[in-house]
Amino acid sequence: MTIRWSSGIIMTMSWMSTLCLIISHLNLYANGQDLSSSSLVETGPAYSTLSSSFKQQPQLNYGLCPGECSCNEALTTVDCSKRRLRNIPTPLPAQVEKLDLQGNALTLVQTDAFRGLKNLKILQLQDNQIDTIERGSFQDLLLLERL
Repeated sequence: MTIRWSSGIIMTMSWMSTLCLIISHLNLYANGQDLSSSSLVETGPAYSTLSSSFKQQPQLNYGLCPGECSCNEALTTVDCSKRRLRNIPTPLPAQVEKLDLQGNALTLVQTDAFRGLKNLKILQLQDNQIDTIERGSFQDLLLLERL
């Protein structure tokens, strides 16, 4: 399936990758048609497959890669480096082990920025303009090895 992002980037992806993108509520277009429209999805040939997938799997942040970032297939590595980000993207995959946020325009680390990321081992925040880290920002990062 060919996917055109709202930014104009065109990618050819497998069906499973495409499903993950749809679930992550990105503004996607498939073959020139808007997939965010429920009427299109309900009448499209893949509606029954999509519908059963949504019913069988709870919509947690497992399987979601933030639109501003790139992730490996297992979602254990999330690369959000050098993207001119002003905020830490959400949602982040719960299984992430390495999160690269270096080289952005971050100024604040909020209390809930890394909430639930219990597997995070490497957090890269260098080359930002962080001037405020709220209390408790790193409290869930029990396995953190490098900051």
